[in-house]
Amino acid sequence: MPKQTVKCAQCSKSIEKYVYKQRPVRHFYCTQKCKILFMISNPLEVTIGEESTKQKRQKLSEAMRGKNNPNYGNKWTDDQKGNQSAKLKKHYEEPSARYKAGNSNRGKRFSAELIHRMHGHRTSDSYSHPHTNEVKSLIGKLSKEKWTEEYKAQHRTTMEQRGYWVPLSQKQDYEIYFKQSDWNHQMYPLLEVDNLIENKVRDHIIPRHVGFEYGVFPEIMRHPLNCQIISRAHNVRKGMQDRRKNDWKKEIENLIKQIASYDGDWHEQTIATTQCNLYTSGKRWVNTNKKEVSGV
Repeated sequence: MPKQTVKCAQCSKSIEKYVYKQRPVRHFYCTQKCKILFMISNPLEVTIGEESTKQKRQKLSEAMRGKNNPNYGNKWTDDQKGNQSAKLKKHYEEPSARYKAGNSNRGKRFSAELIHRMHGHRTSDSYSHPHTNEVKSLIGKLSKEKWTEEYKAQHRTTMEQRGYWVPLSQKQDYEIYFKQSDWNHQMYPLLEVDNLIENKVRDHIIPRHVGFEYGVFPEIMRHPLNCQIISRAHNVRKGMQDRRKNDWKKEIENLIKQIASYDGDWHEQTIATTQCNLYTSGKRWVNTNKKEVSGV
């Protein structure tokens, strides 16, 4: 088979190449350097064709997901993490190593043309891999199992030690109470909601500042019976009116009675009932990070 004269895809230089009809080639190159330059400066759709690109990406996507990923289920031990961290810290103590680490984009200007060349051939959908409803449900289940009370305590200790969170011992009592009394579950499905209301918010019927003043346990304050859905404007007006009230004792007693007879599906109903009994017996909330619960 005689050679044919073709042009290099990168530099347009005329070269002699064998052309096989059984193996169609989209591009020819005079040198390996020209091939590399062409592959770098053009998207896959140009270098290997749109259909081939689509098949290649689909294959790679399927091959690397879930159990198909060679690293699926692998997890580093604490010793491995510590050793790798120490190794990298020691490596980058050398100034030349730190300088070399930034070589890839040093001096490169990310112009509109370069960005278009890098991403112009892709759609926004190609960057996302949305989870299915089944996967979302699994993630939620595993996350719930992970965040036990012990794990939360350990996580708080870690964040405090790293300086990201203010230690509970240094927080004001009201800061802690305000957080503990906030909603910790979806409330909208449990309540009647007027869909005509715009800018809806969840509101504590008995405000948190009142609960703090009277020592009402947070589990009582965040119960669905103490929640209502109102507009933001109404919430602002209500906040002003609530502060003019002097005696909330009756409202608190009524809430406790209602919680005791509540037959709805509430995940904290048992503990809320227990706290209601404690409150009725004279116990009040205090910051347990500083002292134990005591009678009044």
